[in-house]
Amino acid sequence: MRRLLSGGRRPAAHYSALSLLRHGLTGRDWPPAWTHHDLAPNYDVVIIGGGVHGLATAYYLAAKHGIRNVAVLEKSYIGGGASGRNTAIIRSNYLTSEGVRFYNRSLTLYQRLAAELNFNVMFEQRGHLTLAHNDASLRTMRWRAEVNKLEGVDSEVIGPAEIKELAPYLDLSEATRFPILGALYHPPAGLCGTTPLSGATPGARTRTASISIKGPPCSASKSRAVACAGSPPAAGRSPRRS
Repeated sequence: MRRLLSGGRRPAAHYSALSLLRHGLTGRDWPPAWTHHDLAPNYDVVIIGGGVHGLATAYYLAAKHGIRNVAVLEKSYIGGGASGRNTAIIRSNYLTSEGVRFYNRSLTLYQRLAAELNFNVMFEQRGHLTLAHNDASLRTMRWRAEVNKLEGVDSEVIGPAEIKELAPYLDLSEATRFPILGALYHPPAGLCGTTPLSGATPGARTRTASISIKGPPCSASKSRAVACAGSPPAAGRSPRRS
């Protein structure tokens, strides 16, 4: 059931085949996916940064932990930083056991995210190939594949013939500058549209009665916790590598 926004405003848009048919027949405008809010005197949590990390933090605080008095502060537009400028690849075939478990949990969340948010985040599982161009890389691929299998992740090393079947337009001849010797194939990997994802999460938070704020740099007068989701490094300093 959709919840009314504070102040008696219209509920956020709910997308379904029936609602699509109804709006098509009536010609009515869709309600906004999310709405703007004025700053309140205080919040339980203030999140700085309206990218995927900041929005996901606010969403899960509201949806999973019942913390709904949340503000997200963004000086530019939602998803305007690194969230909108990346490879958009979702995978879990990493080298360390800790990394594999962490990212596999993320991959599992993405599989049901569109239904949970009631918004098409354009997540499509196409599989992922990590190409090996020398013997050292191929040994690392085999190492990663074994770690992945121990953690229950679908991943295997395949040869040029199998790569050709999956990606027929790749040049697998030995005449290339960097011949392809093999690849780590990860079938569950996929792509996610970062712009739809950034646009979906604020609406979902609104439906769970959380608060989102978009606008110039500002500060709330009182808050119990402040989380920094993606601030740039200070002027003249290089970001630390992790």
